[in-house]
Amino acid sequence: SHQLSENSELRNKQLSENFTVIIGNPPYSNSSPLGTSKHTYPKLRSEIKESWVNTSRHKQKSALYDLYIHAFKWAEDRIGEGDGVVAYITNNNWVEKNIGDGMRQELHKKFSHIYVVNLMGNIRNKRFGSESEEGENIFGSNSQAGIAIVFLVRNTESQSQTISYFQLDGALKTQQKLDELERLQSIEGLQKSGYFRDIKPDSHNDWLQQIDASLHKGIPIYNKNTNSTALLNVVSSGIKTNRDAW
Repeated sequence: SHQLSENSELRNKQLSENFTVIIGNPPYSNSSPLGTSKHTYPKLRSEIKESWVNTSRHKQKSALYDLYIHAFKWAEDRIGEGDGVVAYITNNNWVEKNIGDGMRQELHKKFSHIYVVNLMGNIRNKRFGSESEEGENIFGSNSQAGIAIVFLVRNTESQSQTISYFQLDGALKTQQKLDELERLQSIEGLQKSGYFRDIKPDSHNDWLQQIDASLHKGIPIYNKNTNSTALLNVVSSGIKTNRDAW
């Protein structure tokens, strides 16, 4: 506006510039105040729906509208079709959960090389006895979500598309994780140490915990198509008291 002309000029200049490197730590919570109706991003939301949501096989897709997912889509748009790097420290749900299959598929198509350093630390998983796998959160008590450092690299001259994955050992304390990152220092440090392992997405676009394809050759427990073979032809929620008075 005319009252903030310097800010408007700076914003317009930024919008006209080509970005080649984007670094960030976007908010992880879908319930963040930024996600309220007062602060909405209809263009990004529409793009997420048309790509990552519509290509996902899973029904519960609300988590794909989390603000950190918006940040990934925004970064992808700002890099454009040229060379560039996106470096985020972010929620790791999209890397390993079923809900992220469409997002993983599209990012794998759009970027030449993807590097994921999974810092683990999901406090919610620890509640269910997975402490040995998760360890403490890299941000201590300031975050309950599992954390990952992600580098998305687009090199238009590259003839290959790779995914490199490293996961910190389980049961590490916060300071131990910080010390390990300081020791490794960089992607090059991880590569020289041989810590990265190559990931080949399966047909379901899973990177981790990939399904044994032979499981789909068996008879399904239930199939909505009544003309198909299945062990059961009726599905219900079973007997429920609905808090009846005894």
